[in-house]
Amino acid sequence: MTSSSTPTEDAWNRFHAQLYKQWRPRVVVDIGPSKTDWPGLFDVSIRNIGGSPAFGISCVFTPDLPYPEQEKLSSLAIFQKLPMLAQGDEIRFFFESSVTYLNNPETPKRSTATISYRDSDDTSYTEKNEINLELYRGILYGDRKDIDDVVKELRNLTRILEKLERDGIYAKSWEDIQRERREHEEWVKKTKEEFAQRKQSELKKDVSSTEQG
Repeated sequence: MTSSSTPTEDAWNRFHAQLYKQWRPRVVVDIGPSKTDWPGLFDVSIRNIGGSPAFGISCVFTPDLPYPEQEKLSSLAIFQKLPMLAQGDEIRFFFESSVTYLNNPETPKRSTATISYRDSDDTSYTEKNEINLELYRGILYGDRKDIDDVVKELRNLTRILEKLERDGIYAKSWEDIQRERREHEEWVKKTKEEFAQRKQSELKKDVSSTEQG
């Protein structure tokens, strides 16, 4: 005779399964735009988005991807057997320039990352993550300027101002504007003084003419 579970047991089993999904580790390996201040770079990220630590992590890319100074990305020691990655932790490192990689016809643009690891109860997991670098083709990135870029911009601005002057268009600097403003204020002040002097002189003449009459 087979025993059937009660509604209470079914509810508990569902709750336990849901709790286990939240508790278990979940490792994700991906390649995407860098989070650094330098645009146009690809980073490799290894993240544990689960609720507990993952142990004995390994990863294989199919097809495998080239990596600077290494034959293939899968051959890196970090993908052979990473001892542990705590929940919420991430390891991120430089992969390649996005422009260089996407414009190289020899490099695979799609790959499947097969990740294997264990939880604290020694339960094993194997999961796959599809990587598609073609998604990032043509994306524009905001560029953070450094001192070299500032110097280049100043040189470009100087060339533009020189061209304007050659074409007979004079671009005024802030100092020129301030100087002309001071000259204008002095002119207005001088004109007012001369006007006041003329009015005073005319008034004296009128008074003198009246007295003589």
